[in-house]
Amino acid sequence: MNQWLLLLRGFSIETRMQGAIAMVLGLFALVGLVGFVGGTRIQSLNADFMEHSLHETSSVSVLRQHMARVRILEKQMVIDYEDGVAVLKHREAWMKEVDATKKALSSLLEGEEDEDNAIARESIQRLDTYVQRSAPTLNNIQNGGYDNARTADKMLAKAKDEVHVVEANVEKIAKIVEAEAKSTQQEFVDAMNLVMWAFVATVGLVIAVVVPLTLMNSNSITGPIGYAARVAEAIAGGDLTMP
Repeated sequence: MNQWLLLLRGFSIETRMQGAIAMVLGLFALVGLVGFVGGTRIQSLNADFMEHSLHETSSVSVLRQHMARVRILEKQMVIDYEDGVAVLKHREAWMKEVDATKKALSSLLEGEEDEDNAIARESIQRLDTYVQRSAPTLNNIQNGGYDNARTADKMLAKAKDEVHVVEANVEKIAKIVEAEAKSTQQEFVDAMNLVMWAFVATVGLVIAVVVPLTLMNSNSITGPIGYAARVAEAIAGGDLTMP
């Protein structure tokens, strides 16, 4: 402590005060830097969650809806096998839903390459195959080529194999998207905790540095003044022994 006091007394009071101000400003700049870096990281994770995870979660939801409609319209065409006009209307709506499903799958391919992209591409190809394999049977259904709905449904079996794979792929994609969302959420929580502890540590550092140095600086100024006052009082009392 005495060595530090002697070191401080080697500078003028003005220099010491300027140094103290510079030190405090520097430490507060450090606090601000920690907050800025942490805030930037959190903002980046939030943007990633909103633009990627939330987008893919929404796409999966839309994808499931379109897939459900595809299967409903497929069954409706079989049920109405005796009514060619109704089958044609169902088929047109079915084709629109297939295209909408492919569009939803394509939306999953946007952005950086990730785990679900290969599954989405395979599903698009499977849907194309599903449409191609369904075409001859649907033509026959539309033209009244089957005696009953069971026969018509049986003829769609190979085409249905493709759409079954697509349905399974959609569930795989859903699990991947859910895992990615949880991972991003955990990164966000970890970043929040890191920023909080970094901020606490920085504030603690500021306190640990500023308080002792402020006290020493104050003592380096007030100590000599106090001693000078005691010497003056001793001299006034006739004591000339104090240095």
